[in-house]
Amino acid sequence: MKGEFYKMDFRAWNIGTVDLSLEQEAAYLRLCHAMYDVGGPVPNSPRFLMGIFRCGNVKAVALVRQLIDADKIQCSAGGKLTNRRVSAELADRARLSAKRSLAGEKGGTARRRDTDCQTGEGGVGIDCTAGESRLATACTAGAHRLVASNSLLPNNSVQAGASPSVSRGEERRGDSPLSPGGSEPDGFAEFRAAYPRRSTAFPMTAASQRWREAVRQGATPAEIINGARAYAAEQARIDKVGTQFVKTADAWLNQGCWRDYRPEVQAASALRAVVTDGEWRQRVQSWKARRGYWPWSSPPPDQPDTLVPDHVLRDCGFGADEGPTDLTLTVAA
Repeated sequence: MKGEFYKMDFRAWNIGTVDLSLEQEAAYLRLCHAMYDVGGPVPNSPRFLMGIFRCGNVKAVALVRQLIDADKIQCSAGGKLTNRRVSAELADRARLSAKRSLAGEKGGTARRRDTDCQTGEGGVGIDCTAGESRLATACTAGAHRLVASNSLLPNNSVQAGASPSVSRGEERRGDSPLSPGGSEPDGFAEFRAAYPRRSTAFPMTAASQRWREAVRQGATPAEIINGARAYAAEQARIDKVGTQFVKTADAWLNQGCWRDYRPEVQAASALRAVVTDGEWRQRVQSWKARRGYWPWSSPPPDQPDTLVPDHVLRDCGFGADEGPTDLTLTVAA
């Protein structure tokens, strides 16, 4: 999927960050990028801040405190970090996207220039005066139009930020709730709601294609949705929701990751974590000495789905994919 991009009003940014150190400005820029990525406020979490700042906990917390004191970053009511300029730009982009979507429903893009250049829509003004410093967010094709500057001084209430902009083709692909077939596959909306949020937009087109392929290959919507819920719970537990560390939904589906969250697989993983290598060796040696008697609930060592680790099987005298063939199995009920 093609990445988003934006046009930066570099003069306003330079003026608005004149009192910041180079380190503070870099932290401020990365926070703004993170807000544009997720489409809103970001967590005020040391783990998250360490990841985007690439520094230690103490330094990350100190940088955020300095930016809050300088009124570049604000704390929302929910305790998240936000920026007034970023919020305004995102709201403008949402309004412009909705207007274009409505125009498309009405049958085309006629009079686009008149529609896009209404005062206050998407950051574009009617008076596109040459020589002013602020670049318009959206202009007609082939023309870089300029609007009256609203330069941001260090003490302005609206702080410098980068203006996001995406191509019209990307906007149509990202905003459309429909899959290529013209309608969402059964269960896909529930999957999308259950899947953990990432730092980038949900890849609707690619994910719906992968969904259809998985269902065609025998997966049921219920098991995929249950897997997505379990994955979301796992990511929330390790504080990764909303970051780039969450897999994209299309990659998650393509790799069949829902299989890793089936109840039996989770139970097997839990058993492997509880039983030590030494205990596994004792069980296998007892199994061999007692001619195939296996009183435990997991599959015995000569079964393909055995939970005995491969290296333990090798240590006990046979390969990971083969067991003693002369044993008469008497598996306990």
